[in-house]
Amino acid sequence: MSVATGILIARGLGPVGQGTYATLLAGVAVGSVVASLGHFQGNVLAIASRRDSARALLHAAVVQAVALLALLALTQRVWRPWIGLFDGSPLVPVFALVLSLEVLAQLVRGINLGQHQVLAFNLVTFVQRLALFVGVIGLHASGRLSVLGVASVWALSVAAGVAFSAGAIWRRSPRVPVSIRDVGRNWRLAFGHGGRALVVITLTLLLVRCDIWMLRAMLGVAAVGQISIAVGLAEWLWYVPGILNNLLFATVAADQGQRSVARVCRASRLVIAGTVPATFVL
Repeated sequence: MSVATGILIARGLGPVGQGTYATLLAGVAVGSVVASLGHFQGNVLAIASRRDSARALLHAAVVQAVALLALLALTQRVWRPWIGLFDGSPLVPVFALVLSLEVLAQLVRGINLGQHQVLAFNLVTFVQRLALFVGVIGLHASGRLSVLGVASVWALSVAAGVAFSAGAIWRRSPRVPVSIRDVGRNWRLAFGHGGRALVVITLTLLLVRCDIWMLRAMLGVAAVGQISIAVGLAEWLWYVPGILNNLLFATVAADQGQRSVARVCRASRLVIAGTVPATFVL
């Protein structure tokens, strides 16, 4: 479904539109990791140590996303040139909204994994991708496929996934009173757990995504559109390792014995054995 969505967007937008969309996508990818402050991993580990902290972490996630949206609105003149948006562009508020919602989605998914709700985690991802797929098909069928339209549908799909996931977390979590102090304490706890992950993943993403801005400056937005399709094909190979990574992370966070080490090693061997042949075929 994600592959089909990517193909529809690329064919409908053309090189220039795809280049603009790829630049926005890279901005959201890097920005959401930096702005989440490691709380995706931190929420998993925080719940592993305190099972009753889910509702407080959910409150903290909403506050963090709203604060980010306000900060983006106040500082748009600083970040707007970095992603190729100009003053008055209708993509500016949509980008800010998508980025804030993606941060919220990451934090909520971390709570899901911390509670070992793997089915809910996968359902949320499925709901989000299905909504985006249906929305892109609708835009394509009506002849209104544009970067702004795809970005708007993207925001709606992330919001649908967040609403579905947050509601499920609220219902299954212990009904304990949540104070402002609880929210702040659990936010700091998650940040303490996820700080190292924030540094490592941010550096990795910068290495992977910085080519977008380099190519845009040197070769133009159309070249970015063409290269982003090739990069997208390669990144689709990450889906299976990424899914397995999330499942293992939640398990290892709750069990730090030798059995967890053996699981990670066995999973790594299986992923390499499956991904390397697929890479040669692609």
